[in-house]
Amino acid sequence: MREPSLRPMHDTTDAAAARGAAWYVYGALTADDAERHAATRADRRLTAHCCGDVGVLACAVDADERAAVRALALGHDEVLAELVSRVPVLPALPGTVVAGPVLDEWLVRTAPLTRELLASVAGRVEVDVTARWSLHALAREVSGAAGGAVIAVASDPQAIAAAAVDGPGPTAPRYLARRRKRAAEQHAAATRRAELCRRVVEALEAVAAVMHRSPPAAERLDVACLVREERLGELDAAIVALGDALGGVSISRGAPRAPYTFAALRLTPTGAARRRAARPEERAP
Repeated sequence: MREPSLRPMHDTTDAAAARGAAWYVYGALTADDAERHAATRADRRLTAHCCGDVGVLACAVDADERAAVRALALGHDEVLAELVSRVPVLPALPGTVVAGPVLDEWLVRTAPLTRELLASVAGRVEVDVTARWSLHALAREVSGAAGGAVIAVASDPQAIAAAAVDGPGPTAPRYLARRRKRAAEQHAAATRRAELCRRVVEALEAVAAVMHRSPPAAERLDVACLVREERLGELDAAIVALGDALGGVSISRGAPRAPYTFAALRLTPTGAARRRAARPEERAP
């Protein structure tokens, strides 16, 4: 494997490149694909930064110029959308800016893994799938199963006896009945939500690789699917079948995009990005 080298497709003699400040990284591709795409996008001053048969598509930028970095980040998905529709790509997260030596070292160190991941996502796209349901409808659905607890509590001799000790009147048994009813309904609703999530994931896994984008919420499930482009029709059919089988559940999918969830690059930021992350007052709680 030869040492990494810059292969500029166009003149990059702007101030940032002249200082060798940093590189805004869009994603990793094969070296040939990176060179080919850089050659067709002179308007973005893209450069193929390569090591052997793998490389990244990058743009020279001054890491201290936040406005310039922000402008590139706003067009990040547009560049990747053009790439993923034609060639395998491992996307970098929007706003990824690294120093040249860091990028060189990363390319040398991760070239075998990058090559393997590119092969694994070849011909595949990521699609977001969201399942939604009404919590109130779910509660009504399970209230019949939980309703038996009210009768059981109201007829419990021990509960009635305990109320008699506390004083006359049915206040204590009714309060206990309400508590147990709420607990039974919450447990039944949680069980039903878990069942819905399981059925959705199992149906999608028959067509694609599935990964949760966030923990299941009370009224929705968000997952990412890595699917072959030619099987997008099968994924749509599975979604329609799920909607028919799971009454009251709405299931939709987003547009195909680069595999952020499955193979996003993790590069150490530099310049303004690094300093910003280091400021305690700006860290997320």
